[in-house]
Amino acid sequence: MVMPDKTFESQEEFVDAVLDTYVCLPETPNRARRDDRYLAIKLYRQAIPLFQVKAAMLLATARRNFREPEAEPLEPIRSQGRIQA
Repeated sequence: MVMPDKTFESQEEFVDAVLDTYVCLPETPNRARRDDRYLAIKLYRQAIPLFQVKAAMLLATARRNFREPEAEPLEPIRSQGRIQA
């Protein structure tokens, strides 16, 4: 099912939306890093819809938060690249 996505007037608007979503996730830094901005630009240039970016971030967050209790703790997320991988 294809979901409607907001049409962005500019690359900057898309990048800001991606970074705003990222920094609001649990266990992420309060500020995006330069590498996070570069990744968001790359996603824009690849025409990845924002809803897919958000879905990937939410899935990664859910996978981190719903691990087995006895599993080794994960390192904090310091960059979007960790979510992308």
